[in-house]
Amino acid sequence: MNPKKHDIVEVSSSDKSTLKEIGQFRIEIWRKEGGVAEELFGDGVWLDDMDAIARHWIIRDDDQSIVAVSRLTVHETLHDNPDGYLWEKENKVLPEPVANISKLAVHEKMRGRGIASELNSLRIQKAKEMGCKSMIVTASTANARLLISKHGFKDTGIRVIFPNRPTVEFLGLELIF
Repeated sequence: MNPKKHDIVEVSSSDKSTLKEIGQFRIEIWRKEGGVAEELFGDGVWLDDMDAIARHWIIRDDDQSIVAVSRLTVHETLHDNPDGYLWEKENKVLPEPVANISKLAVHEKMRGRGIASELNSLRIQKAKEMGCKSMIVTASTANARLLISKHGFKDTGIRVIFPNRPTVEFLGLELIF
């Protein structure tokens, strides 16, 4: 039996209104999971410099509310990748260009339906189509397990806690195409 495919829509990084919705959705979801440094998000929106150059995908429910978001950025070098410094610190080298998947969030009412896996598969496919030779991600433990078991990512042993999520440990994962 095939799982239901969800209506995944790509959002242009120039669509400021939808980007703001994405940023509001991210903070809403991650607040519920705990560990958000509230002082960094006083406006209730989680957007950063990479959002302006990223490819974004969303899923909406029947009432047009966002229920899932994800992001992909492509970088000519590991050094240009926002999380690349973590690999460089460990003297790790990856084939370039290097993609970075990040900012995956799924509403709790939609979890367990394969949405994260669909979004991950799509981002991996798009990175390959864009000529990437490898991909990195810093993922929470639950997401890391999914990426390793379903998508072939390798755990690098890199562990990091970011200032904007001070109580969540992230694992550095990589995938070579």
